[in-house]
Amino acid sequence: MARARGWTSAIVITQTPHLARARSIIGGCFDGRLATASSGAPAQNGWAWAYAYQTLATVQPRLHPACT
Repeated sequence: MARARGWTSAIVITQTPHLARARSIIGGCFDGRLATASSGAPAQNGWAWAYAYQTLATVQPRLHPACT
């Protein structure tokens, strides 16, 4: 979509624990300038789960890349 529309930059907005993973996944598909921003944190009782999940989920894009 970015290529079809001539985008040279994009911003990804997601929750704090997902920022690094989102940057990695989208950065692998988009060659323009990429910025990330947090939409906030998960609920206070969800932090540990969110960080654990996102950390373990960083393996998935390496096993099944979306872009080649």
